[in-house]
Amino acid sequence: TNLMKVFPNPATNDDFLNVTLDESLNANVKITLFNMAGQTVYSEEISDIGQDNMHRIKLEGIERGLYYLKAESDGKTGVQKVIVQ
Repeated sequence: TNLMKVFPNPATNDDFLNVTLDESLNANVKITLFNMAGQTVYSEEISDIGQDNMHRIKLEGIERGLYYLKAESDGKTGVQKVIVQ
């Protein structure tokens, strides 16, 4: 199963990336955005994802290109391809 939904995708680097996390990821979720070279460009640990399971990532300063967004929690891992324009 996919542990997250990402929108908008493609996203623009002057906006936010909205990440809806699966309800099975109840707390302590680590979100990492990394580029095709494997370099981390954004990382955050979320201790409470709230009622709507939504988290926003500000893309300001992120270069245009192809990225992977990874969510990890309690041994579960989900990865989603993200395009930043």
